[in-house]
Parts: sequence; structure tokens; C-alpha cells
Amino acid sequence: KEDLKAVVNYLRTDGNISCIALWGRSMGAVTSLMYGAEDPSIAGMVLDSPFSNLVDLMMELVDTYKYPLPKFTVKLAIQHMRKIVKKKAGFDIMDLDTIQVAKRCFVPALFGHATEDDFILPHHSDKICEAYVGDKNIIKFDGDHNSPRPQFYFDSITIFFHNVLNPPDVP
Repeated sequence: KEDLKAVVNYLRTDGNISCIALWGRSMGAVTSLMYGAEDPSIAGMVLDSPFSNLVDLMMELVDTYKYPLPKFTVKLAIQHMRKIVKKKAGFDIMDLDTIQVAKRCFVPALFGHATEDDFILPHHSDKICEAYVGDKNIIKFDGDHNSPRPQFYFDSITIFFHNVLNPPDVP
């Protein structure tokens, strides 16, 4: 989020940028959402395959990939990672809860998620979208987490960005 903040600040100091929209995928979508909740001047966000809560995602991945570990072992490992991340990166992984962030974000958002995504299950986008208080829409499409996105999705993004950025007509 701080890296994205630095980029946005740089673009704003350039003097040639009038509106900024964000487009993030997976962790980039989470980053965009977390930043957008703090900067309501962002014109719009495309959030492709975000996760709703990092710890929930980690627990799901253990189940999805059938690691033969008891839940308490996984929870201990997560607590260990939490301490390491806190010490080295200065933030708490427990704070990566986009449902809570969505409850205070008003930037227009277009969510997208592949229906067969087995890395970040589609219910993550559904939960975030349900909690989201700003203008929102969600598009589901065939494929998995790393599938090429279909043309209709890109067309929808183009329309969304045109609406939120409101570019001038060029003859």
C-alpha cells in the first residue's frame, strides 16, 4: 500500500495527470483496495481476484492443496509468519482483511473473478463486493486464477474506466 501511495504521489506531482484509476490483480487488487479506502480522490478501481482475508486464504490453501497438516500446526505457522513479517516489514498480516476495508471505501469499483479460480476462490470477491459501500459491480468469467481474461471483461473495464475517468472527446 505504501509503494502504491508513493507512485500516486509521484504522478500527482508530475503536473500532467488529472485523474488516477487503479487496476490490480490478486495481491495488487488488495493493495489497490486498501489504498483506495485512504484516498477517496482515486477515480475508480478494477479489482481482479482479490482475497477477503489473508489468514482465511492461507487456511483455504492448506485445504485446497491437501497438505496433511493439523489445523493447529497451520495456525502456529501463521503466528510465526506474523511475527517475522511484523519484525521485517512493519505490518501485521492480520490487518489484511479487505472486508473491513470495503466497509469504508467509496471509490467506484469493478470486481472481476474467474469462476474456476482454485487459488483465490470466487467467494472472496463476493464477500468483499457485498461489504463494499461505494458504487460497485462484479463480473464473473470462465477460467482460473491465471487464465487469460476474456474480451468482454476487457471491454467492460474500458467502459468502466471511460465512465470514471471521463476523458475529453478527441476529434
